[in-house]
Amino acid sequence: MNNLREDRVKSIASRILNEDVNEVYLLPAESATELENGDDPLLLESELVRHSILLLSAKDGTAPIRLDFEAEGGLQSMIGGDHPHTPILPLSEILSRLIISSCITGKKVLEAYQKIAFTASPQCVPCDTDYIGTIYTRLVLINGIKPSTCPEFFINEFGMYDTSSGSPGGLNLDLIKNIVSSTASQPLEHDSVYSDFASVEPIVVRGEDVLSCELIRSYTAGSCYEYLISNLVLMVEDEDECKYRHEWDRICVDLLAESDEAKEVLSAIRRLVGRSLDSKSC
Repeated sequence: MNNLREDRVKSIASRILNEDVNEVYLLPAESATELENGDDPLLLESELVRHSILLLSAKDGTAPIRLDFEAEGGLQSMIGGDHPHTPILPLSEILSRLIISSCITGKKVLEAYQKIAFTASPQCVPCDTDYIGTIYTRLVLINGIKPSTCPEFFINEFGMYDTSSGSPGGLNLDLIKNIVSSTASQPLEHDSVYSDFASVEPIVVRGEDVLSCELIRSYTAGSCYEYLISNLVLMVEDEDECKYRHEWDRICVDLLAESDEAKEVLSAIRRLVGRSLDSKSC
């Protein structure tokens, strides 16, 4: 490691140890480098959601059909935007959860962040502003039967069915009946996939077509069971009231990267946790 790099690593660790932990932040940025360089990169995370629809057809003799879905909602926002949907958490909220960890790693910090940021109520809303939400959802059960093919649907940021990825243009009774006819001899599911939906309350849809807005409403009424992020960035900022927040000078380190900076920052976090333990023992 060259001298400039080594000086930077030591400077970052010193800054974290001497900064108010309420002013050191964790967030899922697309790129720690871009965020530090003054760009306004996306903050990216996803939520996994189970949601259900009870389809009441207007056709005579058609019994109600329960449709169960597994979805991924993609949440994208900007640190300087007016529609933040991403938890930007101070390090102070995480430290107490790390005290019980025998070894503090980037993964452990991520787990602590996820537990605080996670909510069982889905947060993704299709939108096209400085916050962008999109939904990928897959039909996994029809009246408790797992079809041999599970069609996927993509709701774009405009709240419309999107066929650009090769998915069907929408969900309707004819599509459902074609799937059911090919799996009519299959028994009801009794594995974990089926039981996972037992507590999911379906929304009622009347008619032969499930509109994109109805699929979104179903998603919103569903249950989030996992919260996912790929890059967890630790950020220290120099506040400047004359600039927008995304233009502030800052230090940013991806705690999940295998870098000297990440190792040094994690070492500093361990020392902060040690300080917390010492203060509690006094």
